[in-house]
Amino acid sequence: MSVTTSDAVALAQEAGALFKQGRGTQAAGVMAKALVLDPNNTRFNVDMGHILVRIGDLQGGLAYARRAKEIGRLAIPGWTTVAYIATTAGDHRLAHQIYSRLLKVEEKTPALCSRLGSTHLFFGEVDKAVEYYDQAIALDPGYAMAYWLRSGARRATNDQNTLDQLQEALASHVKVADEHYLRFALFKELEDLGEYDQAFVELKLGCPLVRKTTPYDAGTDRALFDAIIKYCDTAFLQGSNESYSSDEPIYILGMPRTGTTLIDRVLEFYPQIASAGETYAVRSAIKHTLKAPLEAPFTPAMIQAWPTMDLARVGELSVQMTRPLTGHTAHYIDKFPPNFLYLGVMAKALPNCRIVHLTRNPMDTCFSNLKQLFAPGIFPHSYDQQNMTNYYLLYRQLMAHWCEQLGDRILHVDYDKFVGDPRSEAQRLVAHCGLVWDERCLQIEQRNTAVATASMAQVREPIYQSSRERWRCYERHLQPMREQLQACVTPA
Repeated sequence: MSVTTSDAVALAQEAGALFKQGRGTQAAGVMAKALVLDPNNTRFNVDMGHILVRIGDLQGGLAYARRAKEIGRLAIPGWTTVAYIATTAGDHRLAHQIYSRLLKVEEKTPALCSRLGSTHLFFGEVDKAVEYYDQAIALDPGYAMAYWLRSGARRATNDQNTLDQLQEALASHVKVADEHYLRFALFKELEDLGEYDQAFVELKLGCPLVRKTTPYDAGTDRALFDAIIKYCDTAFLQGSNESYSSDEPIYILGMPRTGTTLIDRVLEFYPQIASAGETYAVRSAIKHTLKAPLEAPFTPAMIQAWPTMDLARVGELSVQMTRPLTGHTAHYIDKFPPNFLYLGVMAKALPNCRIVHLTRNPMDTCFSNLKQLFAPGIFPHSYDQQNMTNYYLLYRQLMAHWCEQLGDRILHVDYDKFVGDPRSEAQRLVAHCGLVWDERCLQIEQRNTAVATASMAQVREPIYQSSRERWRCYERHLQPMREQLQACVTPA
């Protein structure tokens, strides 16, 4: 082993140790040094991609994963990591190719079958997805995630449901730590069958199980929102700053479960637009510019620095970070709902970007979040009626601030109005984005691109209205939420 090679290995080992200690940004810096010494080391590229994805730089991580695939010479665990990076960063076709290949050369495992099933589901291949979820369960009847994924893949009916199997797994197979998957699966299938009271019992049992492993501090969020309003004031938002002139980004934002994926699918019809999906590009660009650790949450102290940071750099990085997924079209969509937190920075850093804000009936918004099992650690406020409602009201307060300061820079699209009159509302949307109206943009069920959000099943269907006022099916169970929201009845 040469001195250069041994130095590179030592640096890679140091990066691995830092990453295990939770110091991801430092780990990435050390791994970058290892790659300077040995740029064609496949393992180093895989590890760098994994570190970047875990600290929130999805596009950076994907670039290294693709580089590792080009170099080749990967062992099975390396290929698995590349597929994980691709899935997390939104390159579902690459993930599908790798998982399919692994299934031919590697022993079947429940995890591998489930992951391959999910890549089929992302492309709307429901039957194939269910087949692989069934295989995962057959291999390990205690693999709870596969039950939940299968229940979410299709609508349960009286003739086709898995309620008995879910109850059997709950009674005899699944670890206590994984019980929440079965509770949310039972909720979903019972709701499909119209058994709303029984469904809510399962939801009420499932949410506390998630809260045990997903701590939430409402005071921290309150301080964060207050700081954004305080420091992103009129002086900042109306002042003159250097900016990045690109008109590529179209940001679709708002609370989760308000129709952001629907709007993404409508605009994705246009050949001059590519959807980057839900990226962390804006958040990561701000942290890079502030030289803040990517894995660290924003704090009021960080937000205090927003008005004085290099906004042109933020804008440039926000665009560059989407490049593994975009760059071949005139515009791209970033539909990460919580970008509403950074809306003022986005508007200043990218004065030519388009901003589309989705709203929905407050009760439907809050309840649709309450009943959704998100990825671990994501939206921890959503598993309790009071926390969910408090967060929603913070969001409303912040959006009122952005609306007052930015006016018609923001196009507000109400989900209920959109599904009630798709043509008129879509015409407003298309005009705001500088596009020429084409009726075919409403035929969202004909798109064959991947969708990996909680709405992946719904957006394979024509635009429908059946989700409006869904909360009323659970009205008697949602009184705490309703009472808190009574003063919040007009669109943001």
